[in-house]
Amino acid sequence: MKIKGINFKNGEEKYILGYVDRDLCMRSGTIIINFTDSTKTQLKWHYGEDENWLEPDCFYYNYPPNQRPEPLPYDAIFIKQ
Repeated sequence: MKIKGINFKNGEEKYILGYVDRDLCMRSGTIIINFTDSTKTQLKWHYGEDENWLEPDCFYYNYPPNQRPEPLPYDAIFIKQ
C-alpha cells in the first residue's frame, strides 16, 4: 500500500495521509486533503515530500534533481462540476 490514512483533524476538516513508494526507492511524504469552501465543491490536495536519502543502488541515484521521478503532484484543486 503506497498511501495510507494517518489522521483526520475534525476542527480543520483535513485528511492527512502518509505516502511511501517502494517502487521509487522508498520515497515518502505527507498528503493533506481538505475542502476549501463551505459548499464542499472544491477539494484541495497538497503533497509535502519528506527528505529522502537515496541509497547507491537506487535506479535514479546519479540523476540530477530535475530528472528524478516526481511521484505525486504537489498542489491541486479539484472542482465538482
